[in-house]
Amino acid sequence: IRFVELAQSTNNVHFPIFRGKVMKVTERYYAVRMEKLSPFKVNNRSEYDRRILDDYITDTINGFVDDDVKKEYEELCVRQPGLDEAMKKLFELADKLNTTSFDLGTTENIMLRGKTWVITDPFFG
Repeated sequence: IRFVELAQSTNNVHFPIFRGKVMKVTERYYAVRMEKLSPFKVNNRSEYDRRILDDYITDTINGFVDDDVKKEYEELCVRQPGLDEAMKKLFELADKLNTTSFDLGTTENIMLRGKTWVITDPFFG
């Protein structure tokens, strides 16, 4: 729910467009309408870039970003403008939620709007 609120209040192309309000479906599940997105296209470049993002998240959580990872991440952010700002917002939200459980280690939680990565579900749980 907090991620939906963040996405709705932040104008960032890497967050999905959610329409309407979050509705409680069961005691444990909620639902909200989201824009139609395409699956993440896995190829050598996209998988490499996704791993860079995962390494950057891991290094940032551990408090030290390796110089090579930082350089590759900065290059990824050139290919995906606005990604760094989205990640900063997600790290802020993770701090508020007191979690380091990012779930971007696979392509299942990143989708596409054209060629733009859209983070759909950034945290475990």
